[in-house]
Amino acid sequence: MSARKQSGALDGEASVSSRSNGPRGINGADLAIADQHVRERIRRDLDTTLIVEAAAGTGKTTALVNRIVAALASGRAELGRIVAVTFTEKAAGELKLRLRAGIENARAEPARDPAERRRLSETLGQLEEARIGTIHSFCADLLRERPVEARVDPMFEVAADDVAGELFDSAFDRWFEQALAAPGEGLRRLLRRREGFDRDGPRPIVRSAAWELLQWRDFQTPWVHQAFDRDPEIDGLVDEIRALGALIARVDLEDWLGKALGEIARPIDEATRLESVRGRDYDALEAALLALLRGYDGRWRCARVSCAFATPPAPTSRRFCATNSGRLWATTRRPRSAPACWTSWTCC
Repeated sequence: MSARKQSGALDGEASVSSRSNGPRGINGADLAIADQHVRERIRRDLDTTLIVEAAAGTGKTTALVNRIVAALASGRAELGRIVAVTFTEKAAGELKLRLRAGIENARAEPARDPAERRRLSETLGQLEEARIGTIHSFCADLLRERPVEARVDPMFEVAADDVAGELFDSAFDRWFEQALAAPGEGLRRLLRRREGFDRDGPRPIVRSAAWELLQWRDFQTPWVHQAFDRDPEIDGLVDEIRALGALIARVDLEDWLGKALGEIARPIDEATRLESVRGRDYDALEAALLALLRGYDGRWRCARVSCAFATPPAPTSRRFCATNSGRLWATTRRPRSAPACWTSWTCC
């Protein structure tokens, strides 16, 4: 456990507490904790703002409880002016129970100063009013105290996760139906990518994006849209793939190289087949290019057998082909140890 000082200074290390909560050995003796001096500093250095960084299960909650008890006993703070927040209701309830136990134990210490014991006894009556809870509950309390300034209904309730999910689904369904009637550019392009969907279609993808966007709703900074001239880039890629497909005429169609080149060129040929009638459909071409980019999950199917993109193990011969986009080589004869369909590609 480490404590980083945020403000103020500590002249020296505090003495070890007379009541040890640390681990004990087989004979019952207290075992020394390597960072005990840090734990004591967290407990006693009340003039310094500290940030505690530690892994799970190392005693952060115990250190927090000890610091709160020390602040209450010394009169440096009142429970009504302390806020302790956690992420879950379970952790908040546990923190409140441990704080009560910490106050009770500290009040029962024989060496405790009478004035400190009195302050701790008075604090027990205020424990149920203490602001110890989740971040959501703390924020809700602030809004209820100032509903006019916050412009909210003071009778609002914080929706549970399951209720929030149902409300989101209802709102999303209404929006999705309206969006399908007149889709924007992003949704229109997504709808053309049929091969990337499962049986549920594009709806799960759009819903996931909407839920992710919802998590950033409190950030007012506009999203940065990076300009990208898509159409000329697609034109260039189509020309390169057509040049690659033209190499089919130079190889045997029964050769694995010819079959693989056909697999690459065929989706683009299908997407551009009706260009003379309706013009170039860039959304369809984008979908076809993305399907090529996925590469059938990195593997091309050749006569019901998979041919992997990989560097071949010492091929016996190579055939070199030049394209506008770079260089493509492929083996046309395989080593003895390779499978019957073996054809490897490297694009550079």
